[in-house]
Order: sequence, then C-alpha cells, then structure tokens
Amino acid sequence: MGITVHYTLRLENESSLPQLVAHVRRFAAARDWPARDISEQDTKLDRSTDSEDADYVGPSSGIEVFPDERCDPLRFEFGIDHVAQSFVKTQFAGLDAHLAVVSLLDELTPYLSDLAVEDEGEFWETRDTSVLARNLAVCNQMIRDALDESPAVSGPVRLPSGRWVDILT
Repeated sequence: MGITVHYTLRLENESSLPQLVAHVRRFAAARDWPARDISEQDTKLDRSTDSEDADYVGPSSGIEVFPDERCDPLRFEFGIDHVAQSFVKTQFAGLDAHLAVVSLLDELTPYLSDLAVEDEGEFWETRDTSVLARNLAVCNQMIRDALDESPAVSGPVRLPSGRWVDILT
C-alpha cells in the first residue's frame, strides 16, 4: 500500500564497487544520514525477476544508509555477481526523502552497467513532484481509512529489521 522504490543495480565492473560506496557515503554525509558498511562472508539475498524468484547465497559487500527515521534503510548490498537488488519504503518519511533517494539512484549511474527502478510514487518515471505528492496523499488516506475501519489493525509499524509496514493485523 505504501510508496516504495524497488531497484536493481549491476556494477559496471568490480572496481566500481569502492567508487559507488564512496559516492553513497559522501551523499549520505552531506545530508547527515547515518551509514554503515556491509561486509558478509556468507549471506542470503532475495532476488527476483519478472519470471522467477531466486536467491543469491555467498559473500556480499556494500553500504547501507538511513535517509530518515521514518524511512526504510537504503541498502546497496552486492554479491560477487555485482548485482544489488532491494527496495526502500519512503511513504512515511515524505516527499523530500523520496526525492533524495531518487536523486542518489540517478547519481550512481556512472558506476553501473544497468539500473532498473520501479517507483510506486511514479516520480522516477515522470519526474513530476505533483504526481508524487498526489500518490503520497492518496496512499496516506488509504492507510488512515483502513485504520479507521478496523480497530484490530495498527500502523505504521517499524519492524526490528528497520523496515516499515503500513498496516499490521
């Protein structure tokens, strides 16, 4: 229900990873976003395509930043296949956080051979802030309506993972 940006990044080459991480770190520092390095020896990453779901299992590295306390963590965690795939819910952080996430994705293109983005707020596709603002407002109203209709639900709720859920039953 909430506004989420889904993304898949493929590095241009192996040497692009340290450059991308440094760029993300600078971007985050300029906005006072906390950041942490990712370095795992054995991890499982969810991967999906239009036709199938598949998992990556193996080492990973990258960076995670935290755009806003009411936004999902923004993860760039690459496997040895040079692919990172994730999503970031910006719904509760608002318009500025969403715009900053899209701006960062735009800035990362020099390090990538491929970037696929699906923006539920439709800003990535339209570059129209009024479209994004309307989608945020509609989604917020849907959440308020759902909460008003049923006392058995709550939301939004932050999970221990740092991810946000619109409505919890």
